[in-house]
Amino acid sequence: MKDTADMIELYFSFLMYSLNKWDGRKRYLWKDSEPLCKFVEGFTGPQDDLYLAIGKIIRRVVEAHKMLFRFRGVRCMFTGCEFKLVHTALLVAARMAFRSWFPDSHLVARLIEEIYRCDKDLKYLMVGAYHEPKDCFSFDLYETREEGVYAVDYFAYHSNRARKLYIYEGEPRRFVDLSLNIPNWYHPAVYAIQQKVYDLYHVLVQHGADLCDKREPAFKYSVEMRVMSGMGLNKYTKDKIDFRRLFFKVNPHLDSKVGSLLTLARRAIRNQLHANFQLPGGIEELPILHILQRYTNLELCYPHDWYV
Repeated sequence: MKDTADMIELYFSFLMYSLNKWDGRKRYLWKDSEPLCKFVEGFTGPQDDLYLAIGKIIRRVVEAHKMLFRFRGVRCMFTGCEFKLVHTALLVAARMAFRSWFPDSHLVARLIEEIYRCDKDLKYLMVGAYHEPKDCFSFDLYETREEGVYAVDYFAYHSNRARKLYIYEGEPRRFVDLSLNIPNWYHPAVYAIQQKVYDLYHVLVQHGADLCDKREPAFKYSVEMRVMSGMGLNKYTKDKIDFRRLFFKVNPHLDSKVGSLLTLARRAIRNQLHANFQLPGGIEELPILHILQRYTNLELCYPHDWYV
C-alpha cells in the first residue's frame, strides 16, 4: 500500500511542480497529466491499494481548495484567482479518478462540487466532450473528444449514485442539468444537439437530463424551438418542419403527442428512476426482458427497431 501511495504521490507532485513552473507557452493539461493517468490506468497491483492512494490525494486537494476558497472567497482559474495551481489540481484529480474508474461516488461528487464552487459551471470539466483539444482553447483536459464523453458518463453516474444536487441560480440541479455558461447555449444537452455531438447528447439524456426544465433562464421556448432558433430556423419553413420531424424521430421520449402504451410506460418508469437518482443504472435491475431494458434506456426508439 505504501509503495503504491508513494508512487502516485510522486507522479502527482512532479506534475504540480511542472505546472507551477509554467513559462507562458501553450500547454495541454491532458499531455501533462497523461503519465499519471497511464500509471493508474495500467496499475496491476491490488485495486484497493490504488483506490486508497487516489482517495487520499483527492481528499487532500479538495480540502486545500476548500480552505483557500473559504478564506479568500474568490473564483478560480481565469477570473483572477491567485490559486490557479490548486484549482488545476482539482481538474487533474478528476481526470485521474475517471481514468482509474475510482469507485467512491461520494468523494467524486465532492470533487465535482469543489470545481463547481469556484467556476459556477462545469465547462472546464465538460467542454472536452464537445470539441477536440485543438478546438478547446484552454479547455484541454482530455486527449480526445471520445475520452471526454466517457468522462462525462463517469461523472454523471457517480453524481447520481451519490444523489448529489448542485445549486444553480438558487435552485438544485443535477450534474447533467448544470449550466455551461456558453453564450446562447446554457444547457449541456441542448448544446450537444447544436454541436451535433449526438453520442454525448445520448449519454446526458440517459442520465436524466431535463430538456424541459422551466428553471433554465435560457429556455424561453421548448427545447426543439430553442435548437431551431440557434440553427437559424426561426421562420415557418420546410427546413423547420423537417427538422422538427427528425428531432422527434430521434427523441420520441420528448414528444408530448406520442401516446402509445410503450412510450407512456417508458416515460413513467424513467420518471420514477430519475426521482430516485437511479438513471440509467437502475434500468438493469428491472425485472423485465433485456429488449425492454434497452427500450427503457433509450437505445431503441420504436418497436420496429427491435428487429434491426
